[in-house]
Amino acid sequence: MAWCVDDVLIYKNLIVGGNEQACVGAGNNALNGSASIYGVLHVGGENFSKGLATLMVAKSAEQSGSFAAYVRDDMRIEQQLKVNRVNSQTIQNSGTIRTNAIRGKSLSFASKSFEIDHPSKPGMRLWHGCLEGPEHAVYVRGRLRNRDTIYLPDFWENLVNPNTITVSLTPIGAHNHLIVKRVQKDQVVIQSQGGMPIDCYYHVFAERIDVPKLEVEVPNADS
Repeated sequence: MAWCVDDVLIYKNLIVGGNEQACVGAGNNALNGSASIYGVLHVGGENFSKGLATLMVAKSAEQSGSFAAYVRDDMRIEQQLKVNRVNSQTIQNSGTIRTNAIRGKSLSFASKSFEIDHPSKPGMRLWHGCLEGPEHAVYVRGRLRNRDTIYLPDFWENLVNPNTITVSLTPIGAHNHLIVKRVQKDQVVIQSQGGMPIDCYYHVFAERIDVPKLEVEVPNADS
């Protein structure tokens, strides 16, 4: 059974589903203009096929702006924020997203950094900027000692283009004239002059193939 009315005026609580929550008050302690909804709440014009979340928001033909959700003040997320795309225009370059995790297909900002409690100076924060380059790449690093083969992670097989693998070597203790003898999809073979024992640091970089190739130079969105 459904009632169809033009307007409903509620001064105190709107309780839907019979599950009254303490956070909105009860009885004489009810907060003005508050609501408690037990089930799924859908807002906007899009017809979701099922209840994907407790709150589902989509754009409406009645709105004047372009956002499906607009938060004027602070927003706090206790656990995970999952998104398809975040860019600097979305948060106007001056906003800050603080949460335990952001998961999505891509992130785009004017700059990237991380902030943590300072590990050795109480009351201080530690900021680090993230290294940037013209590709989506991954790396492994370590020390190669008394052997000639760097074994690459097994998940690299379907993650990187083996033709993009590059290797940097830094000998330790003596100049034993190291060269990269052979690069394969799962390993890198090193050779030293005269068969001298190998002791070096290494960095191995490769470009990812599981995401689209990075388009480095693009026109402005407004042009």
